[in-house]
Amino acid sequence: MEKKFPRWLPRLAAALILIPVAVGGSGWLWSLRNRAGGTPPAAAEIAAPSPLPLGAAATAAAEFELPLWQRVEKIVVEPGAGSLRAGPVALSRRWRWDKMRWRVAFPLRAYRPGEIPAGTIRLTLSQRGGGAEERLCAIPPFTVREPAAAQQGNELKDAGEIRLSGFRRHWQKLCETVKRHPWLSAAAAAVVAAAIAAVILLLRRRKLRRAAAAAIPPWDRALTALAALRGELRGRRVSAERATVRLTDLVRGYLEVRFRIPATRRTTPEFLRDLDRDGTALGRDSRRFLREFMESADLVKFARLPAGEEAVETAIDRAGDLVRNTAPRPETETTAPGGEQ
Repeated sequence: MEKKFPRWLPRLAAALILIPVAVGGSGWLWSLRNRAGGTPPAAAEIAAPSPLPLGAAATAAAEFELPLWQRVEKIVVEPGAGSLRAGPVALSRRWRWDKMRWRVAFPLRAYRPGEIPAGTIRLTLSQRGGGAEERLCAIPPFTVREPAAAQQGNELKDAGEIRLSGFRRHWQKLCETVKRHPWLSAAAAAVVAAAIAAVILLLRRRKLRRAAAAAIPPWDRALTALAALRGELRGRRVSAERATVRLTDLVRGYLEVRFRIPATRRTTPEFLRDLDRDGTALGRDSRRFLREFMESADLVKFARLPAGEEAVETAIDRAGDLVRNTAPRPETETTAPGGEQ
């Protein structure tokens, strides 16, 4: 027999939700009758023995009720002379239907014996319609007694050696060693200066290398790279598939620098469409080679087709012919279309 879903269960769930909402809403509406807002106590309370031992902490607390629409916006604690706040201010609250019970507490510590005068707690409370109002709550005065050893006139015991943390201890030993051996400072300064000079020389050398590489014409750099790739292929230091990918990048990079064609930033179909446009500086044979080579290289790169070493070496030779055919002649170097000056 199939069990029926109890009809009273949804009603119970709705009641469990609506009752707290109704109670809270009625308390909020009832709290709106208090237009003036709540009033903090005239003075806080200090939970500590009297007199308070010097160096001991005492807790000052003030409890008060505010209507639900009012809240504490800001708290400023001004301890009396001879004392200070020894920790953060703790602010807590508890709901009481139409009111909220607030509690402000903080630790106090005196740094001198005798009578500590009263202090002040400045409470900034929100007001209806916007704005805020400051209310004052006094920190009551209290008495601080001297330590028992000072009262009896006994000598205070030595606290012993102060132990430093690991880093500070090592740093202190290092400073003492340097003071005993002044030549260590000069040696350290010389080491630092040598390190800085080495870094400067390394950066300058790298900059000169880049400048020297930039001074070599792009066709000469391409022919040198092609010869190096052929040597690695014959020496079995690179596979035919990897050599095909490197040859593709080399040819694209050369054409981009030589003719200012965005070859490295375009796909193969986009690059081939640019080659077929009128005014291209490449000849018909060069364009035919590039079309065949780029399409076959894409098959090797993306379709994972095997590449033969002889075919790759032939492609390297034809790429070298393309570079040599597009390199400017000495007499036409300054007028070659798309060439570098």
